[in-house]
Amino acid sequence: MSAPKALPPFPSTPLAGVSLPSTPLVKATYSYIHLHTSPTVANHTIRSAFFSLILRGKLTEFSTVDPETVVVATLLHDLGWSFTSELVSKDNRFEVDGANVARDFVRTHFRSQTRNSDREKWDEEHLDRLWYAIALHTTPSLALHAPALTALTERAISADFFGPNFQFPGARKASVQLITPAEVKEILHAYPRLGFKEELREIMCGLCRSKPQATFDNFAADFGKRLVPGYIEKLEDASQMKRLEGGLDATVQFE
Repeated sequence: MSAPKALPPFPSTPLAGVSLPSTPLVKATYSYIHLHTSPTVANHTIRSAFFSLILRGKLTEFSTVDPETVVVATLLHDLGWSFTSELVSKDNRFEVDGANVARDFVRTHFRSQTRNSDREKWDEEHLDRLWYAIALHTTPSLALHAPALTALTERAISADFFGPNFQFPGARKASVQLITPAEVKEILHAYPRLGFKEELREIMCGLCRSKPQATFDNFAADFGKRLVPGYIEKLEDASQMKRLEGGLDATVQFE
């Protein structure tokens, strides 16, 4: 029987001027993502967590966001890409899978901590805010206008893709560059991409093959249309235009 895989040590030193909160929940979350996602995905979520704290410090509209909550949201946001089959569904969008697993994980964590004083903070309303932050992280047209936790989560994750080129409506309000080249280099040196572009493509195409019905209305469809044979035909069959107009036609008799 092989020995359990050693988990990377928790990042106890600052990166790019910020430190992850060293609370029991954040440490448990850090261990959990390493148990259920690949090193490439785990590094992406950790980088996103650092970017969330950088943006929180530079943009006044995010100054009241609880650091622990946004770090937990960014660390857990891609559990819908988990290689642990029990964590992912056969029919939900990966964002919904991730949000469901994250909420269940945090709820279970606090149920097991009988003397944890933070249990009141993480009530069901707080768990719902976490759920929405993760569920909407790939939908900027909604997330950009959502409450601060959801907006910051989406922007932090986007920052890992665009680095110093990262922009969004309202970014001009910042008095400093949102993400600097030096910050990106320091974070990437500690948590490198490890072929993130290639693994992202594999994950998205895998979703388009295994549960295409959960990809028609998110960015995974772009991968499917370009890279997965037969996907376009499935997408056309599930056309929202056909569905909505067909529904109207079918109810003409009731007018």
